[in-house]
Amino acid sequence: MRPTLDSRSLWVAALMLLMVSHAAQKTWADPRGGPAEGSVMDLESLSLEAERRSANLQAARHTRMAAEAQLDEARLSPFFQFQAEGGLAVIPDATGVPGYTRDSPNQLTRGFGPAIQGRVKGAIPVWTFGKLSAAREAAGHGVKGAEHNLERVRQQLLFDVRRAYFGLQLALDAEQMLSEGLPKLEKAQTKLKQRLADGDAEVEPADGYRLATTVAEVAARSSEVRRLERSTRLALSILAGKSRVRVPDCPSKARAHTPKSLSWYQTHARNNRPELGMLRAGIGARKADLAAKRAKYFPDLAIGLDLQSQYIPGRTAWAHYDPYFVGGALIARWELDFVGHSSRERRAEHQLLEAEAQQELARQGILLDVGEKYERLTDADRRLSAWKDGHMSARRWFVSAAQGHQVGTTTTRELIDGVSAYFKARFAHLQAVHDHNAALAALELAVGAPLLTRDEWNLRCDDGFGAE
Repeated sequence: MRPTLDSRSLWVAALMLLMVSHAAQKTWADPRGGPAEGSVMDLESLSLEAERRSANLQAARHTRMAAEAQLDEARLSPFFQFQAEGGLAVIPDATGVPGYTRDSPNQLTRGFGPAIQGRVKGAIPVWTFGKLSAAREAAGHGVKGAEHNLERVRQQLLFDVRRAYFGLQLALDAEQMLSEGLPKLEKAQTKLKQRLADGDAEVEPADGYRLATTVAEVAARSSEVRRLERSTRLALSILAGKSRVRVPDCPSKARAHTPKSLSWYQTHARNNRPELGMLRAGIGARKADLAAKRAKYFPDLAIGLDLQSQYIPGRTAWAHYDPYFVGGALIARWELDFVGHSSRERRAEHQLLEAEAQQELARQGILLDVGEKYERLTDADRRLSAWKDGHMSARRWFVSAAQGHQVGTTTTRELIDGVSAYFKARFAHLQAVHDHNAALAALELAVGAPLLTRDEWNLRCDDGFGAE
């Protein structure tokens, strides 16, 4: 029995609604149903909130402040190395003058009274043959290393936010497309089965298998997309410290970037990667430590100060009756453990060579990392360009097949092929947009310096969002 125009039109219209709805670039709502909790947060808002709440970033800030405190200690503490001592005792009476007393030689028969003594002593360094300057230099490199570590943590945090944000955009775009299409495909499958049961001569059993395979592929893809949406939304919720995250209802768009040569990215990575800055600071600290170890062969010159005071009422015969004593001298302190100095110097030398070797190894790893991220971006750009054209060609193929099937010039098989091709091309285009953005963010992290401004990363809906 030949199908009527109405039944054929219903089936074709269902498929066209599936494909044209997303191609028309309508904005979509949260596909999980109902408005999400909380206000809408764009990429910039999520990044700022993540920076404000990040425990890792707070730990890095405290590390930097601890390093600054250590630098203050190295600058000031050597000039305040004084000790205070005090004592309270009970001693026998001793009257008279020093050297002569009428008191009994048996001290146990005398009366007893208090004796109070206080003393402050210390030294102010004058010349240490580089020990103090080496300590200050090492502490200064510690501050630089902590600052580079803070920047490293911040860059990693921004990358994590961007990666999750672009993943969520991909999931929402794909879920919107699939959630609209799967019920319509299932309805079309039901109609096709009915036509087969009615003995429609123009419908072959293979058409049913083809459509069933397409439905299964869409259902499987929908499950994958749902998992991606939930995992990325959870990641953003944790990073931003929100129980629920909503993003703008804007289709994905590739961030514009003018590619440069691989050598350009590698040069900037050598100059800007915070990990290399941390290693340079570590090498500077090792050099300062080696200088301090070598200075141990020489003495420290300092001004020694000693201030004493004692209170012994009624005891005039004591040899040190003078209640006050003030003294000062130029002193030298010299550690004569030359064997130990030699061992510590050799250890510091090898630790410095170890740090320099690690720096070279890190350079090689960073160059490889930049090259790998560069190739990912290049590959994503090629696929983005190819699938942009392929997506539009597949859409024209589908529309042509649908129109031809409606008027009876194309077969059901040709229509299903057009549907399947459009599904694959559209999703591949979305995936290429995501891969471009994620690869660009990864390359920026590998270079260690911004490749786009924060406004360029944070495209708004009115900045040209939509399929490319």
